[in-house]
Amino acid sequence: MDDNSKEFYTNAVNVIGSVFDVTLIFRSQSPQIDANGKIIDLNGSHSQPVLNISNEMIVRMSPQHAKALATLLVQQVVQYENSFKLTLPLTPELERIWTEQLKGK
Repeated sequence: MDDNSKEFYTNAVNVIGSVFDVTLIFRSQSPQIDANGKIIDLNGSHSQPVLNISNEMIVRMSPQHAKALATLLVQQVVQYENSFKLTLPLTPELERIWTEQLKGK
């Protein structure tokens, strides 16, 4: 990487697609903490924290490039899980999609 490169950490992403391109909106988010060190939640619900969102980055690419990127990311995650003999957890919906993709469905 050259000295002008920027590093960006993300823990949240939205994906938007059209016939011509795929847009990835990356951001970093964390819960808001009050003066006592407790997580602030919406309407006292204890289930939905108020989030600080920062450092949004938008990446646009062709669907072909998105497919190539998706393929490389799947390969990387599978190698990681095999190397460390573990399965990274996903929500049930994402687990279903992941399993279908690995089976080639």
